[in-house]
Amino acid sequence: MEPLLRVTVTPLLFTLQTKIAKGLVGMALAAGVVLSFATRLVPVALAGAMAALVALLACISRYSAARTSLATGIGTWLGITALFFLTGAAADVTSFSFSRTRTHLSCESADTAAFSGTSVSGQFPT
Repeated sequence: MEPLLRVTVTPLLFTLQTKIAKGLVGMALAAGVVLSFATRLVPVALAGAMAALVALLACISRYSAARTSLATGIGTWLGITALFFLTGAAADVTSFSFSRTRTHLSCESADTAAFSGTSVSGQFPT
């Protein structure tokens, strides 16, 4: 699960009823932010954005109604999911065009060597 998606549970800190549930959500969020910075598995910029998003969602959730708080969490979740989809689609297009370019160049150099009367090493065949 992506670390950025875990941030979307922040509104639960202020909408859950029991202290145990609130404590578990708070500990999970704090552990996610701390581990993002400590393990270096998440880029520092993304870990900073994650911490800022947790703070922003916590402020919105603290000072708004429960419905608004949950709607903000759901909207954030949908936005992050859409962002992942769009960046994944862009990566697929880039990798496809890169592999086509490499295949085209490889075939072109092999064809040039085969039909020009020279070998790949540049010497004439004997």
